[in-house]
Amino acid sequence: MDEDAYLYYITRQKEVIIRGGANIYPNEIEKTIIEHPSVAEAQVFSIPDERYGEEICAWIKLKTDAPKCLVEDIKNF
Repeated sequence: MDEDAYLYYITRQKEVIIRGGANIYPNEIEKTIIEHPSVAEAQVFSIPDERYGEEICAWIKLKTDAPKCLVEDIKNF
């Protein structure tokens, strides 16, 4: 994060997330999220998790003309 509070995503450090012993491929999740009609962009990544090793997270950018879309809408998609 820079002095203006901007965070820059440069590249994915690894191509697989290992969560509870399961191999999860972020690019596959991104492809699914982007299929949602309100989503313009998605980036999936992991953060450390004490119980499962890694937790899956996503940054999602909605289309400017998208109707109201909640987190639950995308999770249920």
